[in-house]
Order: sequence, then structure tokens, then C-alpha cells
Amino acid sequence: MTDKINYLKESGAIFLEPPGGGRALELANAAFQQMKASVLPAAIADFYRICNGALMGDSCVFPLADLDRPARNYIVMGIIAVNRLFSEFAAMRGKTIWGRNMFYLFSADISGNMYMHDALTLQVLRKCADFGACLTDCLLVGKI
Repeated sequence: MTDKINYLKESGAIFLEPPGGGRALELANAAFQQMKASVLPAAIADFYRICNGALMGDSCVFPLADLDRPARNYIVMGIIAVNRLFSEFAAMRGKTIWGRNMFYLFSADISGNMYMHDALTLQVLRKCADFGACLTDCLLVGKI
């Protein structure tokens, strides 16, 4: 995972601080269970123990809570808030959206499967090989 993160940093990604592990992860997983989404699989939980999300241009891995960026004059919506918005859509039941870019949403299920969805229809376009590959697909579009 650190190789992917280093590669993405070199490509211009910003990894948010402080890391969002511990109690914040527990609270997020409890919220996801209440909305019939998936708890975060181990690979994504490990990512949040390293950082609290990532940004690259228009792409992001959502932070655990809303993040105010006053210097840029906007707020990055947190992963819980994003999943509340999508919780009523049948296509997202059992999945947790963790990232987005201009074209796609990225989600995971309880088994650790990663998915890329069409941002407009929520249709699954493909299953990603692993979180690292999906993370790269999510963020590098922001560089375009």
C-alpha cells in the first residue's frame, strides 16, 4: 500500500492529515451498519489509519468526517455523509462508497470486493482487483 501512496504523492495527490483510525473508524462503521451499507474492509480501514482521505484535482477518497478547506473555500464531504445520500438507492445496498472522481464512484462490500460505478446510473462497471488498484483508478482521473 505504501508503494501506491508514494506513487500517488509523486503524481500530485494530497493525503489528508491527521490519520482517521481508532474511534473515528468505529463510529463510521456503526453509521454504515445503520444505513445498511458495508463496514469498511480491512484494506480501507488500514488506509484510514495512514491518512484521513486523499485529494487529487477533482478526485477524492472521502475523509471520515466533513473536512473544511478554508484556504480553498470549500468543504470535502465526509464518507458518512456521502453514504447517507446514497443509502436509499438499491444499487448501493451492502456497499460503502469511499471515493469519487468526475466519472465514477468507488465502493466496497463486506467481503472486501471493490467496485467502480457509473456516477450517474450507479451501475457497476467493473470489479477492481484490489484497493490499491482501485485507489489509483479513483485518484489519477483527477490529474486529467
